[in-house]
Amino acid sequence: MRSHERLMLQRAGRGESLDRPAAFRSCDCSRTSPWLGTSRAFISTVSVNFARNSTMIDTESRATAPTATPIPTPPANGTVTGLVSGILDDAQTLVRQQIEMLKAEVREDFTRSKQAAEFGALGIVLLTVGMLGLVTALANLLHEHYQFSMGASWGITGTLFTILGGAAAATSYLLLERFNPLPDKTFNALQENLSWKTTPKM
Repeated sequence: MRSHERLMLQRAGRGESLDRPAAFRSCDCSRTSPWLGTSRAFISTVSVNFARNSTMIDTESRATAPTATPIPTPPANGTVTGLVSGILDDAQTLVRQQIEMLKAEVREDFTRSKQAAEFGALGIVLLTVGMLGLVTALANLLHEHYQFSMGASWGITGTLFTILGGAAAATSYLLLERFNPLPDKTFNALQENLSWKTTPKM
């Protein structure tokens, strides 16, 4: 520290500047270096061009920046229209489902009824032939073995088969009363769907 202070005091006594050496102080850089002025002009030109380009880029970025488009507000009756459209679509879907169910049920009932009618007709024909033969045999049996006249034999046989036929007819009537030719499954499903659509949910 003392040597450094002593050196600075010596320089101050000789009138030298403390911030730079005498060699640099004694020379004039502007005279000894002619290219220094040109470099300064070049640097200033580059700075101006850079500032101008920065301004142009900033302007272009602002011009090309996407503007926020306002969101269109839905019309006031859009909700009502959508609700009505949804109800109509549900109703059409429900009708199509019920029609398909009705077709399937009618087809199933028709197939069963056809099979029953075929076997029933065949059974009626065979039963008629058999019953005629049985009636004739019974009348002859009463006439020959029990010494009844032919009129009494046929009267007893006819009365017996009349009673049996009346019992069968009463049974058939009761069965027809319980039978419903309409498609109950389809109508029950339709009634449940309509009640579900019309009854508000809690």
